Parts: sequence; C-alpha cells; structure tokens
Amino acid sequence: MYVLSIQIISIYPSIYFYYTQRITDYSNLDENGYFLGNNLIPNTTVHPNVPLIFYNRVPKCGSRSVMSVIDEMGRKNGYKWISSDIFNQAHLNTVQRAQFVSDFIELKPPYLYDRHIFFINFTEYGFPLPIYMNLIRDPFERLLSFHCYVRDEKPLPMADKRRHQFNTTYEECVNQGYSICVANKVLLNLLAYFCGQDSVCTENPAVSLARAKRNIIKHYSIVGVMEDLEGFFYTLEKKFPGFFKGAQDVFLEHERGLLSKFKNSGKEYPPQYTVDIMRKKLAESYDFYQFVMQRHQNLMNYFKRMDAGLDPALPVKNTVQQKVTQPS
Repeated sequence: MYVLSIQIISIYPSIYFYYTQRITDYSNLDENGYFLGNNLIPNTTVHPNVPLIFYNRVPKCGSRSVMSVIDEMGRKNGYKWISSDIFNQAHLNTVQRAQFVSDFIELKPPYLYDRHIFFINFTEYGFPLPIYMNLIRDPFERLLSFHCYVRDEKPLPMADKRRHQFNTTYEECVNQGYSICVANKVLLNLLAYFCGQDSVCTENPAVSLARAKRNIIKHYSIVGVMEDLEGFFYTLEKKFPGFFKGAQDVFLEHERGLLSKFKNSGKEYPPQYTVDIMRKKLAESYDFYQFVMQRHQNLMNYFKRMDAGLDPALPVKNTVQQKVTQPS
C-alpha cells in the first residue's frame, strides 16, 4: 500500500501537495472534551481548482436532484462525473476499504465521485483525504421517505420476513417494532455516513454522534441540508467555482422539474404520535442535523457578507456549546 502511495505521489505530485497544504488541524480538544474555539464556524476556504471531490451521498437526501446538476456542471466545467453503481454496500470490511482507496486514488482528475458509502479515512491507508462533500435532511423525513420508497418504488432484495416489514404503513412498522424501522443500525444510519466504518457507528449513539461531528469539522469541506438546496448550490459555487460555476442558476432553472421528478408519489404521512415516537428515538440524529444546519447557515452568511462587501470574518455566534467526546 505504501509503495502504491509513493507511485501516486510521483505521478500526481501537484495533487499530493494540494492535499497536504489544505489539511488543517481541528482536532485539539480541551480537558473536558470540547473543541477549542467555535465549532459552528465552518470551513470557509475557497478552492478555485480542486483535482477531485468525493460525495459519499446519504440515501434519500436529494442526491438524485444534486446529481442532475452535477451531470450538467461536469459537461460545462470540464470535469468527469463518476457515479458508482454499488448502492447497497455502505459498510466495507478492512480488505474492501483498502481496495476502495487504491481504486479511488488511481482515477485520473479532475473528477467528482459519488457513492452511498460510510466515511473512510484515507490517511489510515497512507493517503491524504480527498475533499468530502455531502447533503443531509430532516432525520424523520428521511426514514419515512426511505420506507415508502422501498415499499412502493424500489424493492430491495431481502429475506421474506424483512420484505413483509416493508409492506406496511410506516405507522404499523413503528407500532410493531419492526427492525427495519426502529433497529439501532437504522436509527444511526445517517450518522454512520459521517462517523465511519467502525461497527460502533451503528451501535453506540453517543460515540456515533461524537465521531460524526468530529469528522464534519476535520474532514468535510461542505455539508448542506436538503431543505435548502438553493443555499447548498450557492455555497458549492462559492467554494468550488472550478466545479460548480453556474450551479445555482442551473438548479433554479430546473428546480420545479427536479423536485417533482424525484418526489415519492406514494409517501403517506403517519399520525403525530408516530412522528413524536421516532423523533425521540432519533435524538442523536436531530442533534447532528441541527449542528450541520447551523454550520451551513453560517457558511452562507459568510459568503453573503462577502458578496455585499462587508467583513465576512465577523465572529459567528455559537448558541449551543457542542461537546465532542474523544472517540475510542
């Protein structure tokens, strides 16, 4: 693996230099486990010409709409969009992760790569991390959308018992305590995309939340929310003009068509008591969602102040001190 890393550096020295120069140490914690400084202040670094971007997209978070824009941006701005055809293998074992990293860094830039896959720390295999981006949505809305999608539109291969669980209303699924709705690995699935590949990411809510927040701060250049796709494309265009110049206009031009094209027509909303039950079960995911939403709002505010000719570097108010425990 290290021989391979040396070979890649010799072939693409500018890429390796770019990676090593852009990495910033956000990992310092105080004695109580809090990040030093304001961790709701986002990464505002602008990258005019990046070699590649990794979109480890979370299912049912507007990724099909995003990819429609990425497709057009790739053709207009001269980069290759590589979309994985593997949809049901977000978790990889140690051997599979090493192979994935090797295959990934052999791709010739510039390109944007997307796949449904939990966060991978490339440094564990002797390589610097690529630029990560992602998009999330309201955690309950995401699970409801996924349930209706699998039931009505995209049946997944699974055992008959699990298929029976999907062939219910979401209310029935929750009331019956079916695993496909209330199991830990389902409730923590959103966090796992940012926490990483360790089994603890789908087993321990507190650790999964802590690692997910740490990785957002340390390793993600941008994470937006589906509820504000226009703002997401605005910040993408600001941070990565070489890849996303014109993205906001393209999205706004096709917004109505994109949202209706990928809308789940069979989605039915459960009664409020079911929503309340699930929101309690999703407490860590909602903590994470609010964290991401505030960071992205602060990022938008930064660039909008810059657009208005104001000082963009004014302190951003941190209304809630976020504790991030040192993962084991």
